[in-house]
Amino acid sequence: MMKFEKYLKNEKGAAIAWVLILMTLLIIFTSSMIYIARQDIIETRIHAERLKTYYVALAGLDLGYAALMETVGSDLYIQQFIDDDTKVVSDTIDIITDSEKRGEAVVTIESVVVDSKTWVRIKSIGTMEEGGQSVTSILRINPDNTQHTIREAFTP
Repeated sequence: MMKFEKYLKNEKGAAIAWVLILMTLLIIFTSSMIYIARQDIIETRIHAERLKTYYVALAGLDLGYAALMETVGSDLYIQQFIDDDTKVVSDTIDIITDSEKRGEAVVTIESVVVDSKTWVRIKSIGTMEEGGQSVTSILRINPDNTQHTIREAFTP
């Protein structure tokens, strides 16, 4: 029994045990921080791409609205959609920077009936080449008062 107590009182290996424990904790902590930082960077890139795509879709809505407010003859172009509820116009707008296509907005303008009222709807689907993401944004215009518009929730 005396030999066992002798080994318990001997502290020659305690320093290396503490160093190993502290190094293990330091490695775990550092690895966790690196992982969290990496995930934040990935999340930021995804958010930036989604934001670009959202603004591409929004630009498509703006261009569609501007086209509808153009005068054709004596009437606004929007009048053609009110008079002919089967008319649908669709166009693709390419987003080009540095002579390279970065994305596109597919804009569709049509007449729709919501709550027994006829509206002119602009639907814009923005997509980016880089991230492959797509965002849809919709704007409805009251044909009786073209300043009365309703933005529907965008869908990622």
